Amino acid sequence: MYSSDHVVMFLIFVAYAMMGACLGSFSGAISYRIAHQKSWIVDHKSNSARSQPARSSCPSCLHQLSLWDLVPILSWVFLKGRCRYCKAPISVRYPIIEICGVIAMALFCLSGGGGIPLILFVLALPFSLAGFLLFIEKKKIPFYIYGALFLSISVFLYAVVAENQIRWLI
Repeated sequence: MYSSDHVVMFLIFVAYAMMGACLGSFSGAISYRIAHQKSWIVDHKSNSARSQPARSSCPSCLHQLSLWDLVPILSWVFLKGRCRYCKAPISVRYPIIEICGVIAMALFCLSGGGGIPLILFVLALPFSLAGFLLFIEKKKIPFYIYGALFLSISVFLYAVVAENQIRWLI
């Protein structure tokens, strides 16, 4: 029988992991748009006079993806790595970077980090993962990504050293 402390820690761990999957998904979108020199904030190719927010779409058929197509890891698995609309293959890089986000947030959770370090880590993690992807794909990292890399590593080390504990879910 689990004590209430174990249940609460497990739920916190799951929340961190889900947040990591979402941040990983965001990182994949950012890295794709930076690599293809597209804005990740505003869609400049919209036909309307007003700028539209940048939305995720299939690179093959350009169909705007629905909410169900954007569920981290699960959408890729359930769609068998293919676009729902044109059946074109979706790169395995997307679930891999989402899993990297899960791992990063799980490690941060286990380090005992919370509060201000958590906020800083959450803000820096997507850009750190995007920088990692850009380095792998293009062998270069935009200059502004270096700050996010430094911040996420520094915050993680601070959480481990300052909190001086590792929480285990056993």
